[in-house]
Amino acid sequence: RYWDGLGSSIAALWAVADETAIWAEQRLEQECHRALQSACLSREIAKARILDFSAPLRSTVIGSFKEMIKGACLSDPDMWPGVKKCYADALDRVLDDIEHEIEVTLEAALLKQHSLGEAAGPSGGILLACYCRVRTFVLYHYLPHDLTIFGKIKDPV
Repeated sequence: RYWDGLGSSIAALWAVADETAIWAEQRLEQECHRALQSACLSREIAKARILDFSAPLRSTVIGSFKEMIKGACLSDPDMWPGVKKCYADALDRVLDDIEHEIEVTLEAALLKQHSLGEAAGPSGGILLACYCRVRTFVLYHYLPHDLTIFGKIKDPV
């Protein structure tokens, strides 16, 4: 009788220990997830601050490049004044657009979320897989991204 009572007490103790271990594991996962979210948020905030602090330097460098390009394009002494003014205005607009694109692209690249890397590709059956392989083959041989015109000519397909 003593051993029966002891066995049931040990079994109950193991059950409580298992429940406690499961609860502790869940709590640990929650805390790790919370800490990871906090670290990611802190990293994104740090990236945003770096982007803000480097804005004046980027603006100065891009402004210097704009002036250098503009000076080189408008340096012809024989260019008519009216043409020079129109050319300068058009060049200012284009260079302002380029500056804006650089800023937007830099911001998007620096502050991008990691969810983009988790996006799933196309899913489907074997027909879709075959179609994708044929499409990849045709596009690579028709418009290769890593070959010059001479590489395209040399391609046997």
